Amino acid sequence: MLSPGALDRWVHERLLRVYDHKDLNTDVPDFSGVPTTEILALDAERRLRNGWPFPDAELDRIRLQETPRNTFELRTQ
Repeated sequence: MLSPGALDRWVHERLLRVYDHKDLNTDVPDFSGVPTTEILALDAERRLRNGWPFPDAELDRIRLQETPRNTFELRTQ
């Protein structure tokens, strides 16, 4: 069974360590040009899927909220 703590650690290692307090235009080499919310969601999906260690769980969607009025959701199935 997937524990919330294990998922939190996976997200921290795969996403937050890479994106947090970074200038996505210059500090994250996987982005070329302007990192739009859509491109960020696709990159997050790729990073989370690579080596996914939870056989009993599936990654269903990536949801990014920039502001209360600007949200993007990527369904991964």
